[in-house]
Amino acid sequence: KTCIKELSEQIVLEASKYDRFNFKSAFVFPVLEVSPTTLTPDAMGATLSFDVTANSNWTITKNADWFSVNPSSGTGNANVDVTFNENMTESAREATITVEHAAGLSRTITVSQETAYVPVVYPLAFMYSSILL
Repeated sequence: KTCIKELSEQIVLEASKYDRFNFKSAFVFPVLEVSPTTLTPDAMGATLSFDVTANSNWTITKNADWFSVNPSSGTGNANVDVTFNENMTESAREATITVEHAAGLSRTITVSQETAYVPVVYPLAFMYSSILL
């Protein structure tokens, strides 16, 4: 990231020596960052968010239906809300959110959610209490 910025500044400085060509407006390095790169919602569900830093259009795809994202696309910088459903399955679950830049860059956010499922276990004495009486 630092190398690209330094290279960009050097190219612009060299190009500025020439009156006929405005290199700065002719070439823009694509920028796409997300933060944080992991989300861990509570098992009971939650709304968490992440930031997108971009210099062009971007879109979001996800590989699970137990959460929603808003907005699912945009231009430039944005804060994205992710709303998670309660996890009543018997196991923890994982998914990914991918943000794709118009220039082909992509960044991935990993999502992990524990289970809220608690099996009901009846003690034997309770189950057979009518027999013991």
